[in-house]
Amino acid sequence: MSLGSPILISRCNGLNPHHYDVVLDWIEQQHPDLLRHVAGRALPYSLPNDSKCRLHIPWLQDPVEDLHASAYHWSTELSRQCDERGIRTINRVDKHANVSRLEASRRLASAGIRTPKVMAVASEEELRDCLCGMEPPVILRDNRSHQSPFVRIDSMSEAKTVSLKGFRGPVLAEFIDVASPDGSYRKFRCILLGDTVYSHHLQVTESWISRGKGRIKNASTREEEIEYLLAPEPHEELMRAARVALDLEFLGIDYALDKQGRVVVWEANLYPHIHFSKYDLVYRNFATERTIAGMVRYYLEQAGIPAPARLIQQASYVNGE
Repeated sequence: MSLGSPILISRCNGLNPHHYDVVLDWIEQQHPDLLRHVAGRALPYSLPNDSKCRLHIPWLQDPVEDLHASAYHWSTELSRQCDERGIRTINRVDKHANVSRLEASRRLASAGIRTPKVMAVASEEELRDCLCGMEPPVILRDNRSHQSPFVRIDSMSEAKTVSLKGFRGPVLAEFIDVASPDGSYRKFRCILLGDTVYSHHLQVTESWISRGKGRIKNASTREEEIEYLLAPEPHEELMRAARVALDLEFLGIDYALDKQGRVVVWEANLYPHIHFSKYDLVYRNFATERTIAGMVRYYLEQAGIPAPARLIQQASYVNGE
């Protein structure tokens, strides 16, 4: 990766710096000539006077401000230097708070997008006495952490026994039942790169907590996921509106459909997990490659570099959309 490259990727030890090595590996395998356009730098880093940078992309695990205060400061300063030279930053860290549960709920609801109502928990006493003014069932989570536990509270009596131990910024989120007619739960994820929206995965689980480890794997769920992935995201206009409301460029958005078929947006991820499967989910690797190709194409376009025809094809659906 060249010192004079127009695309600058900043990373930081301690913030999952190799999370998107899969993207760089793919470029090396599929389009090695494009690597000359990309430079990776570890924070702290300052732009040299003769920098050829046209685009800055922080690859930093969120919430940066909570996980690594110094990295937050370093990245903010680097983005400021970019601003002074008219260089765009993708997902600048001072906007990461936009996807916190409280702020995202406010922004999405203001845009007319259905999402769970979220309230801050000021104290354990308030939680136990009145559920912060909310009606059960509700879910107790951290406002910003992706790894915080889910605590479902189905009644006021259950609330009397709940502890806030282990929560840094506790919030209560409305529980919306999105169980399908067969009793299972479906979580859709799409990836947004500017106005481009990619269907990325569909997880079917028995639990309302949709985690990869709980994914139901059989012929039926496989065919259902393939059907979702083969077609353009069916709710792309709504997802674009969500991205605009969150004021970010690159996002993974998780959503479900309620019993009436209406979209419920759960959350947005700034650093979504993107990887190729090696075992029983290899059937969906074509969608992973499409997403990665889309990332590379978007980066090139934002840096003013023409994308090769083959890359454009790889970043498209089979029907060319």
